[in-house]
Amino acid sequence: MQYVKNKNDKFLHPDNALMTQLNNGRITTVLGSCIAITMYCEHDRAGAICHASLPICPDLKLNLNINSPLVFKYVDSSIYKMIEWFESKNIDIRKLEVKMFGGANYLLRAAGDKRIFNVGKNNIETARKILKEFRLNLKSTDIGGSDGRKIIFDVSDGVVLLKRIPH
Repeated sequence: MQYVKNKNDKFLHPDNALMTQLNNGRITTVLGSCIAITMYCEHDRAGAICHASLPICPDLKLNLNINSPLVFKYVDSSIYKMIEWFESKNIDIRKLEVKMFGGANYLLRAAGDKRIFNVGKNNIETARKILKEFRLNLKSTDIGGSDGRKIIFDVSDGVVLLKRIPH
C-alpha cells in the first residue's frame, strides 16, 4: 500500500477518534481485536473515525456526560460520541456512509476468571447493535478472522484503503 503523504496525514492510536470537516488528510491506524468505524458524509465533506478497544463502557452515562478521556476506549461510547458530533454540525446521520474494520479473534481471560472473552467478536456485535439502533447500515466491512489490519481513511472522500496483517 503506497500513497503520497501530506502534512494533514495523522496516525490514530488505540482508544482515540478523529472527527473533521473540510479536511484533505488521511488517518492511518492498525487494528487487531480493536475495531475502527468510519463515518463519512459526502454532502458536508465531514468524516470521523474511531479506534475502540473494548465493547461496552462500564459507566456509559458518566463517560458521555463528562467527556471522559476514556470515551473512545469503548465501542458503544465511541459510536454515540461520533453521532453526537455529526448532529452538532447539523449533519443528517441518515446520509452517513458507515464502514467497520478489525475485530480479529483474540481471546482474553480476566485474572481469576475462568471465562474466555472474545474481544473482537464482542466489539463487532456491540457496534452492529448500536448502528442498528440508529438505523445506520454498514456500506462495507472487513471484520473478524485472525488477521490484523492496517487501514487508511481519507477524510476528503470517505475512501478506506486496507492491508491485512497475517497473525
